Amino acid sequence: MVFLLTLYWVSYPDQARNQLACVSSYIRGDFRHIKQATDAMDKRSRTAEPTSDGDPRTANRPPLSRAQLRARFEALDKRANAIEAFVASEEYLLERELKRMRDNEI
Repeated sequence: MVFLLTLYWVSYPDQARNQLACVSSYIRGDFRHIKQATDAMDKRSRTAEPTSDGDPRTANRPPLSRAQLRARFEALDKRANAIEAFVASEEYLLERELKRMRDNEI
């Protein structure tokens, strides 16, 4: 692969430089957008009021009782069990195989 890239560079130096410039500017632009997004997230997290656990998302939530917490975990466990049962079922396997066949036709 390095040989082919070198051959392309030697055969078409101007086009290779232009393409390399396009790729590098695209990457720099993406990194700029990522940096802007992370800076905005940092700013939001610094301006939010921290709670006792340090998470600003839970600042306005009242504390849960043990019964409420247990009920949430039981509901979450039921949903996880339902998803696991569906994924292990024949119906899911059949749907996945049909989807794979449809994707191969296109």
